[in-house]
Amino acid sequence: MGPLTLGHKQDSPFLGRDIGRDKNYSEEVAYAIDQEVRKTIDRAYENARELLTKHRETLDLIAQTLMEKETIEAEAFAELMKDAGLEKPNS
Repeated sequence: MGPLTLGHKQDSPFLGRDIGRDKNYSEEVAYAIDQEVRKTIDRAYENARELLTKHRETLDLIAQTLMEKETIEAEAFAELMKDAGLEKPNS
């Protein structure tokens, strides 16, 4: 849809905050917005699910370590990530 600003604020000086927005777009545009938001959310969900599934063993190791020690210091966490091949790339 491109960079757009949709809706007009309606401020109430007595309440000191927004109480609503005027809709200055059609139901078709509202539907298109909803579809784009849904696609973005679905894509993010799938990416997260794939990452969590791919790195399940590492997540289990981190969880087990936390159950035993309650905390993981940064160095120990970095070592766990390094052992799993997930070390932070150099910037």
